[in-house]
Amino acid sequence: MFFHAAFHNTIAAITVGYAAKHRYVIIPANKFTVAVLQKLCDLGAIGMFKLTRNGPKCTATVALHYINGVPAIFKIKTFSLTNKYFVGIKDIRTNRLSGNTAYILSTSRGILTLSEAADLGIGGFMLASVIYR
Repeated sequence: MFFHAAFHNTIAAITVGYAAKHRYVIIPANKFTVAVLQKLCDLGAIGMFKLTRNGPKCTATVALHYINGVPAIFKIKTFSLTNKYFVGIKDIRTNRLSGNTAYILSTSRGILTLSEAADLGIGGFMLASVIYR
């Protein structure tokens, strides 16, 4: 249950940061949020991020990415825990989307994009769709 709250808090912090035109946001970090941040970084939806330890606590300083002054992320839609949406390999193969939309899944192999899951032949629970520029 904790990972789900951490995920929504991470996405909310990034969304608010873009809306306020901040260059950076600082969020609490754990293994799950780091995996999500790495996927967003790989997609070019955020800039780099840096982890800082302060005793048992860890935070991530996330550099928000702008293209010509416009946020790199156009829209993020998160999927709620109560309305879990499982995407099987059959769904992935038939609905593989291209363009500037990426889907982030929680799989048995960790946090993956839809394309990565398709390449591995596995499904997972949909966490978010990210439309980026």
